[in-house]
Amino acid sequence: MSHIPYTICRSGTYYYNRRVPKHAVKAFGSFIRQSLSKCPDEAAEYAIRLSDVLEASWKSRAGVTAVDTATIIESFKPKTSLLSEIGRYPALTFPQP
Repeated sequence: MSHIPYTICRSGTYYYNRRVPKHAVKAFGSFIRQSLSKCPDEAAEYAIRLSDVLEASWKSRAGVTAVDTATIIESFKPKTSLLSEIGRYPALTFPQP
C-alpha cells in the first residue's frame, strides 16, 4: 500500500498525524495525533473519514469547535451485537415443499 495521507506508522500501529491550521489552534492545539489501527487498510479508511470531519470543522463559518477525535474514530468502527442483546430472536422459517 502506498503512503496514507496524514498518517505515520510506529511499531506496527498507524497514527493520524496532522498539523492544525492557525485559526483552529486554540480549539485543537498545534498538532493532532490519534491512534487509528494496526491494519493499513483500516487506518487508511479512518484517516480519510477523520480528515473529512476535521476539515468540515475547520471550515465552519460559525467558528471552530473542537471535536473528540477518539470518539469519532470509535464511531467509524463496526458494532458487534449478540442475539441476546437484541432481545428477541428472529423466527426462522423455511419454505414448505
